[in-house]
Amino acid sequence: MAGDFIIIDGTKVVFNPVFGAAIVVPKPSKIQGSGKEPLDKDGNIAVDENGKVDRKRGIYTPCIIGDEKRVKVSGVKYTVPPFVIPGTGALEIYKLGPNQIAKKLKSGGKKVILAGKQFDAVFAVKIPAKMPHPAGPPINDPIAKYHGTGRFIPANAKLTGA
Repeated sequence: MAGDFIIIDGTKVVFNPVFGAAIVVPKPSKIQGSGKEPLDKDGNIAVDENGKVDRKRGIYTPCIIGDEKRVKVSGVKYTVPPFVIPGTGALEIYKLGPNQIAKKLKSGGKKVILAGKQFDAVFAVKIPAKMPHPAGPPINDPIAKYHGTGRFIPANAKLTGA
């Protein structure tokens, strides 16, 4: 079985606009990789002739489990019927899908992130959307969090892992 694309430093993160009843307007985002062992052009841990990690041969920094927790996109607008006056909040990756975690490939002892299908995401309301009220001030959306999904757009079309 062939592997999936390895997520590397700078890979685009795309949040889907539907979060339950809420519609968000996602901003572009990227994930930062922190893998301790860089990958060569073929997706292998970059090593020298003695089998030691060689940072000079490493071209790509892989994203490892935990890097997804640092993806946070603030200032995202949203609405949710009947709260049509936009509010704002922050998007983040809540949980990777099982097909987004490498079973074998590791960097620095931590499993590498793969493109997979989609991850679970959360939208945390900072400024609630509002519903106009003819007899007084607008009414705030009472929901503090909405759940949705997102995916990675691989920055490479060659590096795969399992």
